[in-house]
Amino acid sequence: MKWIDAYDQTAELERLGIDILTGEACGLSMRLLCDLSLAGADLLTEFLGGCVPQAPAWNGPHKSAMLSRSVLAELLTYALCTRAGYAVVLRCNDNQRNGWLCFATQGHYTDWRAEHLAWDYVRRYSAEGTASGGARNEHVFSGRVE
Repeated sequence: MKWIDAYDQTAELERLGIDILTGEACGLSMRLLCDLSLAGADLLTEFLGGCVPQAPAWNGPHKSAMLSRSVLAELLTYALCTRAGYAVVLRCNDNQRNGWLCFATQGHYTDWRAEHLAWDYVRRYSAEGTASGGARNEHVFSGRVE
């Protein structure tokens, strides 16, 4: 089991190739300007279902994107499930905890949950669909994935 505090989100995203530069670039104070390494751009492209970032990088080597805080949190959750290989990821956000709780196997989560029924979390994520090695489920009738 691994705990990632919300304050550590920026460091986790940097390890994935997403460098948050500033919030001043958005005229609505809604999005953060981020430079993307090649790995970060690949992750964002996969997360968005094939939409490739087009803007040139400001300080980094590859591309840039304007991403909201909620998209960055979802992108980290996605990476924890697909890149880091955690079987179950909880996005916690209550009065006591704000962050991600990651479990290597479904069994580890089940054992933990039996002892921590009082924990509240916003969402539970796990790769339990028909996706085999990726993040897209297989269409049952046609067998199509993409």
